This record gives sequence, structure tokens and C-alpha cells, in this order.
Amino acid sequence: MYEVKSGNLSFPITLSYHASGNQVNQRVSDVGMGWIINAGGQISRSVNGIADDATGQGAWGYFNYVPPGANTIDGINHHDSLMQYIQDYFIPISTTVQGTTVWGRDLEPDMFHYNIPGKSGKFIYTKARSFMTIPFEPIEIEKFLDNSNKVCFRLTSDNGAIFNFSQYTVSKFLSGYPSTCTNLTSYISTWQLSSIISANLTDTITFEYEVAKIHDEIEQHVKTIGLRLFESPNTSVYCLDGIQILDTELDPCSGYGKIKKTNVDYDELRIKRINFKNGYVLFNRNSGRNDVPAVELSTNRALDNIEIYDANNVLTKKFLFGTEYAAASPTTTDSWKNNRLRLKKFSEVNIASPTDKKEYTFEYETTPLPHYGSYNIDYWGYSNGQSNTELIPYASYSNTTFQSLYLGYLTGSSSITVENRYSFTSPNNYTVGTANREPSASHMMAGMLKKIIFPTGGYTQFEFEPHKYWSFYTSQQAMGGGLRVKSIKTYTSPDAMATQEFYKYGENDNGLGILVLDEGIFYKNYDDYVGYYPTSFRAQCMYNESEGNLFAWKRNFQGISKYSSPSFNGSPVVYQTASLYKDGSGTNGKSVYKFDVNLSYHELIPSMFASSGNYGSINNAWHQGELLEEKHYKFENNQYYPVSRTKHEYITYNAKVETAVIFKQVITPVTFGSLLLSYPGYQTLTPDQVAPVYPNLVRSYGLFGIYPYSITTGAYRKFRDSVTTYDATDTSRKIDVVTQYAYENAENRYLTKTERNSGSGEFKISRFKYPQDHSDVVSQSMVARNILTPVLEEKEFILRNGNEELLSTIQTNFRQTGNLIVKDRVNASTLSNTPETRILFNQYDSHGNIVEQQKANDVKEVYLWGYNSQYPVAKITNTTYDVAKTYINQSVLDNPADDTTLRSHLGNLRNIPGAFVTIFTYKPLIGVTSETDTNGRTVYYSYDNFGRLSFIKDHEGKILKMYSYKFSE
Repeated sequence: MYEVKSGNLSFPITLSYHASGNQVNQRVSDVGMGWIINAGGQISRSVNGIADDATGQGAWGYFNYVPPGANTIDGINHHDSLMQYIQDYFIPISTTVQGTTVWGRDLEPDMFHYNIPGKSGKFIYTKARSFMTIPFEPIEIEKFLDNSNKVCFRLTSDNGAIFNFSQYTVSKFLSGYPSTCTNLTSYISTWQLSSIISANLTDTITFEYEVAKIHDEIEQHVKTIGLRLFESPNTSVYCLDGIQILDTELDPCSGYGKIKKTNVDYDELRIKRINFKNGYVLFNRNSGRNDVPAVELSTNRALDNIEIYDANNVLTKKFLFGTEYAAASPTTTDSWKNNRLRLKKFSEVNIASPTDKKEYTFEYETTPLPHYGSYNIDYWGYSNGQSNTELIPYASYSNTTFQSLYLGYLTGSSSITVENRYSFTSPNNYTVGTANREPSASHMMAGMLKKIIFPTGGYTQFEFEPHKYWSFYTSQQAMGGGLRVKSIKTYTSPDAMATQEFYKYGENDNGLGILVLDEGIFYKNYDDYVGYYPTSFRAQCMYNESEGNLFAWKRNFQGISKYSSPSFNGSPVVYQTASLYKDGSGTNGKSVYKFDVNLSYHELIPSMFASSGNYGSINNAWHQGELLEEKHYKFENNQYYPVSRTKHEYITYNAKVETAVIFKQVITPVTFGSLLLSYPGYQTLTPDQVAPVYPNLVRSYGLFGIYPYSITTGAYRKFRDSVTTYDATDTSRKIDVVTQYAYENAENRYLTKTERNSGSGEFKISRFKYPQDHSDVVSQSMVARNILTPVLEEKEFILRNGNEELLSTIQTNFRQTGNLIVKDRVNASTLSNTPETRILFNQYDSHGNIVEQQKANDVKEVYLWGYNSQYPVAKITNTTYDVAKTYINQSVLDNPADDTTLRSHLGNLRNIPGAFVTIFTYKPLIGVTSETDTNGRTVYYSYDNFGRLSFIKDHEGKILKMYSYKFSE
């Protein structure tokens, strides 16, 4: 849409669409379903354990202390001591014990996700008290406290630009059923970009936000079955009562047939204004919405338009967003849930005539989505067209399923089973759940974008289809996980197709991808809770306060699996192979692409952890989807012939592993001697005697487990390209060209060497050096400010008969003046000669703009800058800057009344003896409006009210060029 520029800083404002499908319960952005405005950057996080910055109420976040390792925790052998250690220091043993929360010290770093112009990735805080980027990037990350004592972040990119994140939102999660069991958790979930500062500290872009108060409600359906203990009237022996579907509450905070609700309240920061040197951008939201709850009406508004103003408050561009509402079917009584905001039109407005617009129109699939909060969803949350009355999927069980419960260890080889001498009673078979959660291809398309109509009258048409993969869970093909592109067709007019692209997926176009997530975890919608009760101590099982019953085992079924599932760029299905055809029949040839898919990086967390905070698997795939090979074919004589093949090979540098620890409730004992409850005289105590002394047992804290897991990172770099070109008439004849790459500095892993064979036995070699490869004062100053990317030296060699011969050298030297680090000179040489100065950069202004330069032994070139030092307004040859500046008034250059005044004032420069002057004027944020050459002849540039070049006229007003833009009516 627009690029914000301020000196050396720039970033785009874009409008993008996520084409993976519309999930039923996904809230809609302020520009419409599936669309999002990207402007600036942010840091978001996924909290593991407690928030890393948590303090107070016994909480020690990861930022505030060095956490112990798994071996330290595992070394505590006495369970009673361990439980006390857990209560005092580790989190959270239980977060829903009738409204109380037990906090402690954090054992897991949060995962932060950053997005800045040109870079994105993840990072964590390590035990070494530093940040680790995932994947490796040579950026600096700092945390600091603001005036409210809240943690904020500062990222310095490898070009030295500084990104400050000091605007943030606090999310509040209120969960539980009933209200006496609610638990309130709050933490900063997102930091928004507040400013960008250039590496030379002379340019700044700032960001302002407005608050939209968001209230969301997440439902979780729970049903429970279990084995219950009871006390025989005539004996003190506790026996099994058999398998039952429990229609009463197991404990105050869970039970059969309950709906647990999590209320999420947070302030969402939405971009309101961007300020830069030569103007500002406004994001205006005035339109109310009827697809939001009542508590959001006053703040959660739709984006109406974006306006760009210059420094004189003159409107230069305006973009309009035309929205409508997509009606739901079926509907519900809560009317706001029956609508979804949808982007119908996007326009750029003629500033002089607002009714004149460059308009883009969008069309969507007519299949409706069900109402927000509907249960008619598949396992991934997409519409499936069912009429579900709950979320728990149908499942059938028999009592034999649980006759031998495995209570295996996380470590060791022993196992424990429920004692078989207890009989299992009726019912022999029973069912849980009624929902059909299988995906539906047609309903998954609901509300998807299908057509973009351009201002010219042409359009692009999209066709999608569901992901498909081989299911090891069912041993057959399956679909699900959202949508993929099937075809894209572009027309210049309704009956004139310009291009068409058809996509086929999988090996040999079999249509199958690879499911990134683990199906055993993904479909697991229950937790098992097991009490261990040796013959000598039957009280060692789960006690229920509300009913006075003891449960040997219970299984909680949930409507939505709480176990995390990895994805790649939001897709749970990835493809190792994809083919592109230029027509439906394939007769125009095809291109086949192979990609890197890494499943080995997904670490499966043991299923023994219950209520453990959304554990399932950890996604360590810090690199994924790199292009490995592309092959292009032509189609002749009813078969495909190769035209070319390019193969890419990669290598990992800077591999690093950080270990975190899960220490939470599990369904089974971990170490028989240390993690089972044990204390003197335990054999003689009854449950009633145990309860007052050991409240942890009463609260069903159960048994705990330790699991160390890895968080990995590295730098994945391409080290070889192999390009094969096949003869047009004989594909057995071919030419191979191989280029190899090296990245020898571990501090940045930038490209330091390329080596390319020429096909004649000779190799061309290029070598590069950067500030971190030099030890001089200026280079080290650049490193200190993280200005790492400039190439300071480039050498070209040719390798003949095993000997390298130097062909040329180019050196770029920098100097430091105050805060400015700028180019000083360029030296160059051929062969092995000593480099000589070729270009001198003599002088800069306070903004870092070049004002005087020259070629070696040549006349000097002077540049004068205007419009608040944003644009060069004059080039003067054969003088010095110190002389030229005495002929002008800088305030006139920075704030010209009009073009004529500026040209007239700059005309004074022609009085400099022997000088040659070229003058420029501008329409800020639009373009150059005139150029006056050294002979005083002026060429004029005119723009229409969309900011597009219309005319170029000579000094006599004659048209040299005219540009015409045609749009459909």
C-alpha cells in the first residue's frame, strides 16, 4: 500500500490475506475476516510455566533468578521435602484449588516471537542470562524497565537500526467452573513497536496506538469416567467399585457434563499514527461494528481509512476500506455472534475528487460459517456442517480397556498395574460424547476469498482445496488442517485470460503432504489421573472432598484437546514436493519444487503429564521449508523433458541447545522411592487421618514428574548451488555450473566466500569482509553499535591449476564523526597492485547526508539538501560545500513557499565562479516536480491526484511524455 521513508529508515504498510481458511471461533480483525494490516512490528510471547517477568506473591520468573537443572530437582529423595519445595518455589502445583493460586519459581523460559521490518523469528532467555535467537540472527536484544516497572525490549538489527518495544498490553485470563473455582492470571502478552531509530541516530519513526478492549469467551466441555473406592461396612479394606460413568461431580472444580469457560480480557493496541521526518500516517476507525460483544462496542471499531500527510499537514494519499457483514448459518440468540466483518472493497482516493477511486473489489465463497461459538467444527476448528450439541467427539469403551492400567515410569523399566483381584462391574460397554468432529471439504471453504477485481477491470480468481495427508492414526488418506491453493487464474478482462497456474502436491502429484503434528497427541482429548495404592497403604489414592470418596482412577474427556501441536507458518501440513503447471492439461510444461521438511525437531512430551499447561510436543524446527531443488520441464511428444535443474544444499552453523525442565503433575509415579508419598508410620494412617496432616493429598495434587527438554537453534546456510542446463535437442547433453558458499565468521555467519566453476576448469572466487573481520577503531565502533552488514572489502580471484590469482580489490573505509559513522573513501586496485583511492566522501551534514564528494584527482561535487533535509535540491560541480552554503539560506531550502521560490533562491548558486549547478524541486511524499540543468533549462514533472506521474514537459511547456491510466467504469 505505502512505504514510510525517513532518511535511512523505511518500512512498508501492507494489507495481507491469510488463505488457510476461516476458523469458526477466530475473532475477526478491524479490516475483515482473513485480512490484516501490517504496519511496524511487535513482540508476542507464549508463556511456559509463569511469565518470565513475574514478580511478587512468591513468583520468581525466569528473568529473576538462575533456575536449577533437572538433576538438582531429581536429587531430592524425600517426597515430603520435595512437596514443600514445590509449594515454596515451583509453579503451579494447582491453579484451581477453590480460587487460590500457588506460585513459585519458573523452570521454563517463555517463547518470544519478534517481527521487525525485514526480520522475524523467536527468542528465549537462557540460564546464561542472555537472549538466544531462534534461528540464529546477529541482532542484539535488551530488556529494560519502564516507568511502571514493566519489562520492555530493545532490538538492534544487524544494520544498526534500533527498535524499541515499550507499548504493551496485559491479558487477563479468568477461568473455572463454577465461579468459586475461578483463577485469575494476567501478564503482558504483546509488546508493540514504539519507535525506530536509525543507526546514525539522526532519524526516528514513532508509533502511536489506540486501545480496543477485547473480551473473549472460550468454552471447554468436560465429561468424566472413573474407578471409585469405597469402605466396606465390616472392614477397613478399600475396594474398587468398578467402572462407572459418573453423573455427580468428582470434585468442586470438575465433573461430568460440565462446561468450563475461560474469559479472556485484554487491551489490544491498534496502530493509530506513524510519525516520520517528512509527514505522518493516520489510521482512522470511526465505524461501529455489530460483530462484537457489547463490552467492545465503544472501542473495537472497523478501520475506515488510512491517510498520509506531509510535514505541512497536506493530505497526499488516502485509502478507503469498504466493509460488509457475512451472515452466519445456523444462528444463535446472541445476535453479535451471527455476523462477521468482511472486506468488500479497498480503494485509493483521488485527493481532489473523492468520488474518483482506484477500487479493488473482493468476492467470497457463498457457503456461510456457523455462528461464533458454534460446536459445528472439525478437530482444527473449521466449519464441518454438522449439528453438534457439544464438543466432545463420540467414543466407545469397554471395561476391558481399563482392567490393566499401566502406570509406567518416566525413567526405569518397572511398571505398576491396578490389582486384578478387584472385579470390574457393569456397564461392560459405554460411550462418551456425541459430536462429529470430522472435517468437511465443502464447509471448510466457507467465506473464503475467491476473486479480486482490479481497477482496470481485470481480475484474479482463486481456487482452494483441503490439505491431504497419510494418516498413521487410521492407515488411510485423510484431509484437514485448513486449505491450500489449487489454482490461480488472472484475466485482463472477463473473456481474456492472461495467466493461469495449477498446483499439485506430494510425490508424483499424489496430493499427500506430511502432518507436522503427532496424531496420537492431537486426537488425545482426555487426561488420566491415577492413584497408586499398594496393599500396605490403600489411602494412597485420590481423595474427593465433596463426596468423601476415594478414586483409584479417573479420565477427564475434553471437547478441545489441550495438548499443543506444532505447525509451520500456521499450517499443520507441509509438503516435500509441489508442482506448478501453467495450464490445466500440463502441455505448457511444468516446474517441480522440493522442500526441506524437518520432523525430527518435534520433541514429544510424555503423555503422563496431566493438567500441565498445554503440553503435547515442542516444535524445535527452527528451519523448515527451504527450497532443495527445482526442475523445469517442457512438454513435447506427449512427455516431459527436463530444461534445467537447480539443486540447493545447506549446512548448519552455530548449533546451540538450551535445556528447560517440566516439573508438574503426572498421572504416574516417576521414582518409586522418592516421588511417592512417604513418611514414618504411613502404613497405619487412614485417609481421614492423612487429610488434616497432608493437605496436598486432599487437594488431589497427586504425583509429580520431571522432564528436561531441549530448545535448539542454529544458522542454516546454503553452501552449494548446482545448476544443470539440458540441451534443447538432446537432454543427455548438459552443462553443470556449481557455486559454493562459505560463512566463516561464527559471530554473524555472513557470506564470506563464493566459488563458481566456469565450465572450463577455472573457478571464479569472491571473498568478503565485514566490520567483525577487522580490528581497527572504526570497525570496532561499528560492531559496538551492531552495524555489521557493510562489506568493507571484496576481492575477486580466479583459480587456475590449483593456484589463486588476485584479479581485483575494492575496499570501503568508514570514519566516525560524533554519532555519525559514514563512508570515508573507496579504494580499488587490479591484480595484486596496492589499492588506491578512487572516491572520497569529504563531508556530511548533521543528518548523515553526503554534502561533498569527489573522484580521486577530480573536481568536487556538492549536494544541498532541503525539505527538512529529506531531498537533495541542488548538485554543484567544481566548488566546495563551504563555499556553496554561503550562497543559500537553509531555512528556505527546508521550508520553500513553492517551487518557483526555491528555484529562484537556488539560482544564486550560479554566481559561484566556475560552478555547474543542477536544481531539483519536489512534491513531498510524491516525487520530483522539476529539474533545472546546468544551462538553466527546466523539465517539469506533473502528477495526478493519485500521485502517479502524468506529464513530463520541457522548459517551453511542451509535452515530452504523457502517461494515461485507464480503469473500468
